[in-house]
Parts: sequence; C-alpha cells; structure tokens
Amino acid sequence: MWSRIVSFVDELNDDDEYMSDEDYKSGETGTSSTDEVRVIKSELQKYKEKVIKLREELRDAETSSQESIHNYNHLIQEKADEISSLSSQVQKLTQERDELKKQVSESSSELEKKTKEITQTYELEIKQLRNSLERKDDHLKEQVDQVTVFVPSLSRHP
Repeated sequence: MWSRIVSFVDELNDDDEYMSDEDYKSGETGTSSTDEVRVIKSELQKYKEKVIKLREELRDAETSSQESIHNYNHLIQEKADEISSLSSQVQKLTQERDELKKQVSESSSELEKKTKEITQTYELEIKQLRNSLERKDDHLKEQVDQVTVFVPSLSRHP
C-alpha cells in the first residue's frame, strides 16, 4: 500500500529531490522493510510539511484575496457615491439652466413687448413731428408767397 502511495506521489512530483524518486522495493536495493518504512515515513513527513506550507500559503492568498475584494468593493462604493453625487449635481444644474431659460424667455417676451410699446410711441411722435413740420412748412410757404406778393407791390410804389 505504501508503495502505491509513494508511486502515485512520485508520478505527481518527479524530480522533486525526494528519495521516493528512486526505487525502494525490498530485496531489489538490499534494504530491509524497516529501512523502507523509515524512508517512507521520512518522505511522508516532508510531504506533510510541504502540505502544511502550501495550506499556509493558500490561507495567506485567501486572506490577501479577501482584503483585495474588500478594497475593491470599497473603491466601487466610493465611485458609486461619486457618480451619485455628480448625477445629482448635473440634475441640479439642469434644473437651474431650465429655470434660467424660462426667465430669459419671459424677460425676452417682456422686452419685446416694451420695445414694441416704445417703438409705437416713437413712431407716433415722429408722425406728429412730421405733421407739425408739414404744417409749419405750409405756413412758411404761405408767408413766402405773401412776401413775394407784397415785395413786388412795394417796388411799384416808390
């Protein structure tokens, strides 16, 4: 039985510098069963130590992996919080922009209305001034006509 275990382990671990890489069957090497058992126990102890060392490495790797997962999850949560914060800021800025657009639109509409009123007022004043100017022009023409009529009559009477 021990020979089968050693053979199986040898297949898995060829050239691992353990004595089991050599053939230790009783009678072939001139060693006794006691020596063979001692060698096998020695090799099993080495394998046991190797298994213990590998278990420790595995435990360390699992601990490291868990720490990495924890750190990674922490980073994910930080980024999710940051994204949430940025998203709320974007939403707030979008609302402010929409309110400003509405105010600008209302102001623009109000400005157009006032501009129209002022334009109408100025157009009315311009119309009144033109009418006044036409009346004055007509009046001036009448005076010029009267003067031209009066001046020749003065030149006839000395």
